[in-house]
Parts: sequence; C-alpha cells; structure tokens
Amino acid sequence: MSPGATYDVSATYDSTANRVYVTGNRSDNNVLVAETAEGFLVMGRRGSRINGQPAVFFDTTGHVPITIDLEAGNNSITFVNCHLSKVIVSTEDGDDYLRTVRSSAGTAFCDLGSGNNVVRRNSGFSRE
Repeated sequence: MSPGATYDVSATYDSTANRVYVTGNRSDNNVLVAETAEGFLVMGRRGSRINGQPAVFFDTTGHVPITIDLEAGNNSITFVNCHLSKVIVSTEDGDDYLRTVRSSAGTAFCDLGSGNNVVRRNSGFSRE
C-alpha cells in the first residue's frame, strides 16, 4: 500500500496465528469469503475493493479462524463453503447483511450492531 492510501477493506493472513483478518472502514463494505482446497478468497463486491484489488487469495492450511470487523456502515458479508474453527464478525451500526452458504464453524460470534440487520442461512454456520 502506498503512503496515505486507503482501501475499502484490508485483508491479511497471519501465518503465525494461522488466522485471516478482514477490516473495513466506516463506509458501506460488501465482502464475500470463500474457502477452497488451497485457502481463502476474500473478494470485494459492488464496488468494494480488498487491499486495493477486486480480490485477494490466502494460501492457508486447515480450517483457520477468521476475524471480520467492517466497522459502521451498511455492510454485507457472505460466506461460501467456509468451514472454520472459529469466526468473529463485527459490523457496528448500520443496516447489515450476513449470509452463509454451505458453511460451518466450531465457534461463531456475530455482533451486527444496531440497525435493520438481516441474517440468512443456507445451511449456514452450524457446529461441525
């Protein structure tokens, strides 16, 4: 990232902790997280960019934990084929949307803050 540059969403992988971190700003962020056999894809949607790009990929091993903090705004998060050991989602205030598709987590904590929030599960975060 160049000095002074800001992106809608930043995503990092901490290989020591074996954890993915996704952090937004105080505007409307739209993020899709998908797990593949090789790791995690974090993709911006509807104009959101991840680390200044449309998407980033993290080469991870096993079912890693993920922490997402998109801050305030009308945020949207979709998990697809994610099988996580632990997931933490925080969005603060705003009208937020959380959707899980074929996803599970050993432990899940979601705080969408105040607002007209919607949670849709399509065989979503169930305990393994």
